[in-house]
Amino acid sequence: MSKKRITLALASLGAMLSFTSGALAADRIAFGTTALKSVHYTYAAAAGKAINEHSADKVQLTVISTGGAVDNLNRIGRGHIDMELGTDATIYQA
Repeated sequence: MSKKRITLALASLGAMLSFTSGALAADRIAFGTTALKSVHYTYAAAAGKAINEHSADKVQLTVISTGGAVDNLNRIGRGHIDMELGTDATIYQA
């Protein structure tokens, strides 16, 4: 993944965090991803590390390996995680 794409992804994640009022009420955010060997997990782990290093006084992001995007939406519905990686196709599948 290029530096430009990583920077854009981190900026997007930062914007999502700043507009997620319910999740920001607590200091800890559970971020559901996908399987440990997936590219999405690698991206989320890098994003989580960057966010934790630069915002540790405001928010602590915990990256959680899950069964994938549909599983993540179900976990959000049950209150087990606060945010996830997904697409509009994921919402349709869930």
